[in-house]
Amino acid sequence: MSYTGEYDRAMVENAGPDAWSTDDLVIFDRETERRTGHKMIRRECALSSGIYRISIEGFFWNADPAGNCGYRTTALLRIERGGKSLYQGPFEAHCSEPKDIVTGVSVRSDGSVAVTHATPRVFFKW
Repeated sequence: MSYTGEYDRAMVENAGPDAWSTDDLVIFDRETERRTGHKMIRRECALSSGIYRISIEGFFWNADPAGNCGYRTTALLRIERGGKSLYQGPFEAHCSEPKDIVTGVSVRSDGSVAVTHATPRVFFKW
């Protein structure tokens, strides 16, 4: 699972069928100009260590795009095996937290999870 192309226009335009955008996973009510919910993508992956259930759902810190954090959206990733949660978390932290961005999450052959990060400066190419 990677989180790298959202801000790279060429990558988005040439994305494959399993690509997703955080904005497409958030439900926006044009009448009230508020975010009112999220959509979810679910997949299963069979590896030698078991069957993994993966879900990605739109995630926002504030329903009001004019509020704290503005229109910033991210996604929440969950990975489960046998009903047990192996990983759960947003790709980006709250805008007030100077934390690195999760750019990749992978399941190793022993069933453990590896997480890679990038600083906001590198991720957003500032």
